Amino acid sequence: MNQFCVGAGLQPRLRLDLAPSDCENECVLGVFAQTGTSRVPIAHLPALRRAGGTVDLLVDTFPGCIPGSTPATLRMEGAIRYGRLSGDCNGDEQVSIDELMLAVMIALDEDSLSECVGLDLDDNGVVTINELVAAVDEALNG
Repeated sequence: MNQFCVGAGLQPRLRLDLAPSDCENECVLGVFAQTGTSRVPIAHLPALRRAGGTVDLLVDTFPGCIPGSTPATLRMEGAIRYGRLSGDCNGDEQVSIDELMLAVMIALDEDSLSECVGLDLDDNGVVTINELVAAVDEALNG
């Protein structure tokens, strides 16, 4: 499956993998029809009623674009990140020693950035010295 349907009633629905009570609008992001680019505009990013952190994104889509068919759900692990607390890998709004150790391993390319996307404050795919310093500062000063 390399594209989503754009016909009426067949557009994909994007939602956070959380209980509907954990965020406004039942955790549905909404979506507009594709515009021919690889990006899909999001209509609304729901506010959370719980701690931030990284959340899986679920995409309900219709394989084969067949009206009346049952949608399939695709999971995009760790696709949505709430908050910008550098070094908070588990979303508990704190930076612990084990998270700092993981940060160093990621910076040395010994571990994957997907283990702690909260380190990459500028979203460039690399953990830099200033991002490590920011994580240490969060751990020390909260």
